[in-house]
Amino acid sequence: MRIPLFAALTLLLGSLGLLFQGLLAAPLASLPAPRGGGAGAPPPASPRSPGRLELPRDPLWAAPPALAAGGEEGEEEASAPPAETRRGLRVRVFGVDNAVVRGAHLVWVEAARLDDPGFLPPEDPQASTDAGGWAELEDLPEGPVYLFATSPEPDPEGEAHFAWREHRVLPRPVDEAPEELELCLEAWPVGKLEGRVITGSGEPADGVELSLRPAVAGDELHRFLRPFLAEDLHQWGDGSFAIPMIGGTSWIVEVRGQLGPESAPPLASRRIGLADVGARLELVIPDEALVRCRLWSAEGRPAAISGHSLSWHRTSPSGGAGGGMGMAGSHGRHPEVRFVWPEQADEVRVELTGAWPERGSATVLLTAPTQACEAYLSSTSSGPGR
Repeated sequence: MRIPLFAALTLLLGSLGLLFQGLLAAPLASLPAPRGGGAGAPPPASPRSPGRLELPRDPLWAAPPALAAGGEEGEEEASAPPAETRRGLRVRVFGVDNAVVRGAHLVWVEAARLDDPGFLPPEDPQASTDAGGWAELEDLPEGPVYLFATSPEPDPEGEAHFAWREHRVLPRPVDEAPEELELCLEAWPVGKLEGRVITGSGEPADGVELSLRPAVAGDELHRFLRPFLAEDLHQWGDGSFAIPMIGGTSWIVEVRGQLGPESAPPLASRRIGLADVGARLELVIPDEALVRCRLWSAEGRPAAISGHSLSWHRTSPSGGAGGGMGMAGSHGRHPEVRFVWPEQADEVRVELTGAWPERGSATVLLTAPTQACEAYLSSTSSGPGR
């Protein structure tokens, strides 16, 4: 039976249509069933086009939030500005009688600075307490700090009333109340240790420098008190000194020359404490460590010295040079100048200035501490001597 050409084409197109519908039905059968329908139930017809199937909307196919909200692509939400903070404390001070102290002096010190040998605490209080014993401390550094409180009244003889405490400062929102702390003054026994630095032959040794370090390594009280005691350590030109001592603490006092590196070994050292108060302490340095310089007139007579300057140099594997200046006395007349030879120094240049009626100055270059240090004024009273 022969099929007309038009009927054959119609049959072929119908077969292709059935095949295309089968291909579409295969992925739809694997989709999850809509809520309320059984397994394999067809998706509901779209209300906008009855009888037409629509695929469920996948969240991954949805428009980006910025576009869905009507924004432009790439637009980001503006981040909120950081909250403003403050670093302050409210400190209340109580006395040894447990009553609040009005006018108590407060000082704070950044903990890291206590390990600096050259650090000196503030001379003036940074805050004072009010009638209720409160004081406000503002703009503190973040991290550990030491707080120190003293009484506004003179302490009784042999006592020092103070309190100290370590505290870690953290920033807080400005709308929050500052952190509050209490300090209670305690009565510490104190005394003044006096002594002098001398040479092995018993002569007073000037031109030296004293320093303190805790005898108990790592103790927080010693670490805190060291700069306060060092500030009150007094020395005089004849080698004498005075050091305040506080009960319950122990220290090593060391003697070095005023010139030279701080790392140089001490010429003398001794452990001291409150028990040594009352006995005059003597620290002895070697005779050869002290250099004595004299000035002579052009006629060969001893000339009084009104001032001097020193400079020194050393060459070492690491290199280095240094110097210092000093006056033997203000408008004074001194028969000689004495100083300690700097550690590892190769040479020291000394310039001496004559006192009236001698005028001018003279210099001498020393290459060893045992070399005679004698400078001569010229006949014209100017320039270096011979």
